[in-house]
Amino acid sequence: MKIKFILYKISMWLPSPFRRTLRSFFPQLARSVMPGIEILDAKWLSDRQKLEDSFSRNKVVTYSDTYDFIFVSPLLPTDSGIAEIAPQMIHTFSLYGRVAVVCAYLERDSKIENDVFTPNCMSTLVKQNPNAQILYVIANGKHYYRSIELLFDFPGTVLLHDVNISGIPNSSSYGTSDDFGLCQLSNARKILVHSIHAKKLIEKTRTGKNYKVEVLPLGAPIRKLSEATKPNESSAILISTIGYAEHSKDSFKVFNTFVDLAIRNKDWQFAFVGRVHKEWLLDWQQKIRLLGLEDRIHFPGKVSDDNLLQWIDRSSLCIQLRVQSNGESSGALMDIIGRFKPVIVSEIGSFVEIKCDSVHKVPVGVAQKAIVRLVEELIFEKQVHRSSSLFDKTKQYAQSRTFESWFKDLVSRLR
Repeated sequence: MKIKFILYKISMWLPSPFRRTLRSFFPQLARSVMPGIEILDAKWLSDRQKLEDSFSRNKVVTYSDTYDFIFVSPLLPTDSGIAEIAPQMIHTFSLYGRVAVVCAYLERDSKIENDVFTPNCMSTLVKQNPNAQILYVIANGKHYYRSIELLFDFPGTVLLHDVNISGIPNSSSYGTSDDFGLCQLSNARKILVHSIHAKKLIEKTRTGKNYKVEVLPLGAPIRKLSEATKPNESSAILISTIGYAEHSKDSFKVFNTFVDLAIRNKDWQFAFVGRVHKEWLLDWQQKIRLLGLEDRIHFPGKVSDDNLLQWIDRSSLCIQLRVQSNGESSGALMDIIGRFKPVIVSEIGSFVEIKCDSVHKVPVGVAQKAIVRLVEELIFEKQVHRSSSLFDKTKQYAQSRTFESWFKDLVSRLR
């Protein structure tokens, strides 16, 4: 067994065609040893802390039990964003049957810890549960390649968060960059994406046009930290942006917009809720100190789930820009809509397909001055942060497209 494990480890670094050739000659090698996998019972996973505790205690459920679903995903996501729905999905799966959670990686504090767990046999799990529905959660990132390795041997449905998965190791072995690395998903029974835009992107590729692709727009997670309260006249103005600060989210423009608005509106507060690159943070903090704005522009960084919702609830308006999109949705945007808050977004990808009165769309690459004018118009003239009617309309929209209804649709497509 130890020799098999060593050979398997060596094979993981071979170009993909060699790995597949190796598997054709030694199928038991490929299927009997899969490092970094644990099977967890969803009954332990009633909340995020219990989820983390169950991993840290290295609990294992034997596969003598039978399962209705096999959920394959890198866990744990530690930040706001689209990957954060994984724990929610695990919890909700338990409402529809028993679920085996197959964890190919453990992600903690942004460090990928490889082979954290003792190896378990995926083939045994699948063999003993021949009717179980397998769901792979896949996006663009090096920690997803283990999920794809499993997909090669065990076909299932893919929930594809990002059409472009070319950043996964060895993806160049599967075709040109025009394929977005989608050749790696050839064993998927079907692929579920967040938007019509994502579906069209796949169908335009040389390989994707042969896939069965279905659109399943992400729902809004209406979580009960506390009941979202209606706006009131005395609320202080807080403009925030939620999630990672990245070039793809035009974060420099958002920061400079905050600075302009802070100078023009002396009693307003601003917040970047999410991780900011260290170099950016030092540069931005120096700038706001020179301008005397350090008490009004805040960088709480990565926060807990409850704290995240508290920041959203306090916000008068959120700004969520994008400069590029592969049709993916946004977990942060769904959280904002799920708390019935007004938000400014870029008119791109899946954001175009959101039909909600509180979602205000601006062209991609819009000038900073235009965003400043729009924010002041929404606050001063339309008073979106105090509009009970807009709050009610947004609540109605969110409740008609909840995470729970989205998940129910997801389960129906697995069967």
